[in-house]
This record gives sequence, C-alpha cells and structure tokens, in this order.
Amino acid sequence: MSIKLKLAQLSVRTLIEVAKVLHNGNLGFDPFRDQRTSKKPALVDFIAASGDEAAVEQAIAQVAGREAAVDYRQDGPGRPGGEDPTPGGNGQQGEQKEQQQGNGQQDGQQDGQQDGQQDGQQQQESQAERDQREAEEAMEKVAADKNLKPLDKARAMQALAEAIEAARSAVEAERKAREEAARKKAEEEARAKAEGEGRKVEIFVNDEKQGEVEGHQHPLFDKVLRLAAAGVNVLLVGPAGCGKTHLAGQVAQALGRTFGSISGSAGASESQLTGRLLPTGEGGRFEYTASEFVKQYTSDGVFLFDELDAFDPNVLLVANQALANGGFFVEARAAAGLSTYVKRSAKSVLLGSANTFGQGADMLYVGRNGLDAASLDRWYTVRMTYDPVFEASLMGLPAPRVEKWQAAPAPTDAEVQDLGRWILSVREKAAAAKLRRVVSSRAIQKCIAARRAGVPTEEVKQDLLSGWSRDEMVKVGA
Repeated sequence: MSIKLKLAQLSVRTLIEVAKVLHNGNLGFDPFRDQRTSKKPALVDFIAASGDEAAVEQAIAQVAGREAAVDYRQDGPGRPGGEDPTPGGNGQQGEQKEQQQGNGQQDGQQDGQQDGQQDGQQQQESQAERDQREAEEAMEKVAADKNLKPLDKARAMQALAEAIEAARSAVEAERKAREEAARKKAEEEARAKAEGEGRKVEIFVNDEKQGEVEGHQHPLFDKVLRLAAAGVNVLLVGPAGCGKTHLAGQVAQALGRTFGSISGSAGASESQLTGRLLPTGEGGRFEYTASEFVKQYTSDGVFLFDELDAFDPNVLLVANQALANGGFFVEARAAAGLSTYVKRSAKSVLLGSANTFGQGADMLYVGRNGLDAASLDRWYTVRMTYDPVFEASLMGLPAPRVEKWQAAPAPTDAEVQDLGRWILSVREKAAAAKLRRVVSSRAIQKCIAARRAGVPTEEVKQDLLSGWSRDEMVKVGA
C-alpha cells in the first residue's frame, strides 16, 4: 500500500496530528484555514512531502499509539474508541458518558489532582518518553482486558506495538542527541579553558626555531608576528587597554629577541632616540651613550614606539630615515670614535602603538598630536580592539568563540600586480579629489610585503585605508 493511500484512510484530525509530529509539534500555521491543509487531499499531499516514507510511517504509528492509549483509558472495557461488544454495552456506555457529563466538575477536580501528582514525573520526561510510557501502560491494560473481541484486541495491540517501537526509536534518538550535545559542551568547555589559559607558540624561520611564547595571545597576534618577521614596520592602533604594548612584548618573546621601548610625549627629545653625549669618561670626558632605540636597532632587537601619536611630530621626524632607509646618521657617535652611520640590523623589528590614526587629538584622546604624513607613510597600520576571550578569563567566564586570524596562501604574481594597480588607482583618485592623503611608492612596497607575509588581499586594502573617513573612501572607490 502506498503511503498516500494509507494516509487517505485516516481522519483529518489524525492527519493533522501526523503532520505535527513530522514538524516537531509546530506547523507554524492554522491547519484548518491554510490552503495546504484545509482539504483532505491537500493535507495528504502536504504530509507525504514532509518526510521520507519511513518517517511518515513512524509518525502514523506514533499517533495511532497515542489515540489507542487515550481511547482505551477513556472508554474503558470494550473496543478502543468504538462500541462495547458486551451485552448492554452500548447502553451502559451511554449512561456512563451521561454520568461523566453530569459530574464533569468533579472529574475535572480529580483530573487536576492526578495531574498535579504527576507533574514532577512528566517534567522530567521528554514527549517521546511519555509516549512510550503511556503506550506501554495501555498495552498492558489491553492485554489484560478479557472483554475485547480477539480481532479488536489484535488491532489495538498492533497499533500500540507500532507506537511503542516508534517512541523507543525517538527516545534513542533523543539519547544520542543528548550525548552528542554533552560531548560538544565538554569540548567547548575544554576549548574555552585552553583559550583562557593561552597557548604555547613556537616560532620557526627557515626551519630554525627562533623562540616561543606562552600565555594568552590576542586574536591578531599571528598577523602582527608575521608582519614583524617580514621586516614590516607595524603600527598598532586601538583603544586604551586593548593590549597593544603587551602584544609587542610577546612578539619579541616569540622571536627570541630583546625588547625595548619609549613612551612618546611632547617633551620627548631627539637624543632619547639617537643617543646622548654624557660626561662619563675619564676626567669628565664626554662619551656617547647609545639610546635604547639604537641598541635594539643595531642588535636584532624589537623596539616599540609606544604612544606614537603623543610624540612631538618634529621630533619624530628624526626617526624617519631609520624607519625607511635601513640606517641613519648620529654625529654624536664620532666623540666615541664610532661611525656616525647607524646601520639597521637585518632582523631588527620596529613596532608602534597609538590610540588614534595620527590625525590629532579628539574628544577622547586629548593629549595626541597630528603626525607628519611622511612619518605615517612609514608604518603599516593594524587596527586592534579588545580581546573578548581575555576579558572572559578575567571574569571567570567560559571563553566565547572568537575567530582567530588566518593567513592567506602565498600570492600569485598576477595577484601582486593587481594589488599594485589598485594602490595606484587609489593615489590617482585621491589626487583628483584633492584629499590630504599620501599614497606613495612606499605604500605599494609595504602592502606587497604584507600580502607576501600572509595578509589576505582585501585585508591589505582595508589596512591601507585605516583612519580614512567614509567620504574619503567613497571618493577613491573603496
């Protein structure tokens, strides 16, 4: 018998219950008014299309079991849902129903008491478990009923057996679902704990281990590390307390390098960057004392220009040559018999941090200065924000799922060329719109270096335009 033929033999109310089972108890519309179910043929077609044949068969058995159980409990001895085959049965049944109607209020109170007693048990049961229990109880009563005709009893037992089997399958599916949910929860808790405690990162360059870093890392740590290892001057821009300085220190730790920094302010002098002549020699002779910047610059170290946007922009210009040309001149070194040219070590790393994009103070960061465009041109900007995983660990909460930064595959030559052409088009459009923005050859150089370090192309474009207003980006077609 086809599934549609079997469905056609059921009542409309039974068909609606089958549809509800297939749709997890919620059709999402009124089955008596919706055109999909208002007529029986349409309802049969709707159910047949709601699942495969096995699922529909299981739903039919489940509903039949419920109806058999309910009918038997309500009608007492006799054919479930039908007439009592015993002599005088119909009359007795009619009298019983009239008496039930007359005592409806009392029955309601009794039912309410029984329901109250069973609330605790039912709250702990799922619908499938409840269906199974009720069908098994009804089967026991049917089996013990000696007044049922053999054929009626066989039909009832068959319907209940199918309902019990369907309910058992549903209970087993629920059990597996709970186990899977528990497994995923345990994995998530383990991941959250690991994220909160941090991880150990080992850094290899050309198959040679450089260093390692333990503890929690910001989601952008890998990106900054790749850029730094590629020799790109990285400017970290983000709100106060988001971990910029800490991340810079972790980069040095991961690369196995020494670390130094200077905190910018309007009172910082050039000598804090270039070094000083101090009377530390014999007889008070002035000798050259290298700055922390010069030490890290010439010895494969990592140096951080902390609070870069707080420097006097004129003072910061002294570092421009060092940032871009691989070296700079310091006349004071001649007093110590040293070469006046300070050459950058091939592995030195220069990082900067700022709360603004170098456009000057705002209502929040009032102590910031507008930096010279030539200084800003020497940095590759990476925008940072607060780390939700670290914040959750401070509160003792499970770590939220945060997507870690992922490096892109190495670019093709065509991709590099397209990126360069895009930068040139930005320059042309910025000039045509008379924007106060510099898009130099150095922009092409640092963007291609970032792409080859693993930064995705679209992300490189976004980084280049960091700090630009929406109006400026529209004018350059970004």
